[in-house]
Amino acid sequence: MARPYKRGMKTILIAAAVLALAPATASAQSARFVGYVEGKQVTTWEIPRHQHGVRDCKGAAFLAERGSETVRFRTRPARIRADRIGGYPALKYGTWSRFAAGKPHLAATGTVTRTHDAVRDYEPGPCGAPPQPAPPVYDCGKRRYAPEVRLQWRGHTAFVAAAQPDLAFLSCPLRAATGIIEGDFTEIGERYPVRELFDRRQGLVVVLGKRTYSEQLDFGGVTTTTITWKLRLRRR
Repeated sequence: MARPYKRGMKTILIAAAVLALAPATASAQSARFVGYVEGKQVTTWEIPRHQHGVRDCKGAAFLAERGSETVRFRTRPARIRADRIGGYPALKYGTWSRFAAGKPHLAATGTVTRTHDAVRDYEPGPCGAPPQPAPPVYDCGKRRYAPEVRLQWRGHTAFVAAAQPDLAFLSCPLRAATGIIEGDFTEIGERYPVRELFDRRQGLVVVLGKRTYSEQLDFGGVTTTTITWKLRLRRR
């Protein structure tokens, strides 16, 4: 009676193991890449000549302004692992291991460059000329920074985000459209179906994102921001 019992138990254990593994095998997908991300965000703005302050018997002051900001970054080539278990991909950076935690973001280097030009002029009145204060000192220029870059899929759209520290332009004004943050890279998405990320027939994955924001400013001015990024993944 012992032998049939042992054979039965062995059959039951094997069947249970197969049932436990079957759902994961059917739904789990993984892909390994070496890849990098690069991004650029350019803001230009201009306000035409306009009266600056009130006009009195000494006349009036006028001001025209324009400026720009260019944000650039590029990550170092890194190992990237994508895992999909019945949903959208979870990404790990710096490892291809299934069990390693990986790094929380892609390391990158970049620059933020800001400019500002102002032209002031004065129209005298019957009482003389308006006061002409000393021109302000601007701290514009180039700053180097190391943003923390992350990739994310929401739906069938890939997003690139690049968080960075405050670069502290204290006196270099920027006039940007609503939703554009000063000294930052604005997150935008580009459609790229998740299934293609795991399609092993595609040895090279390249996704290009682009969006332009524009907004009217005071006195007939305008500001425009164009954001672009490139994701390049070589399948391994």
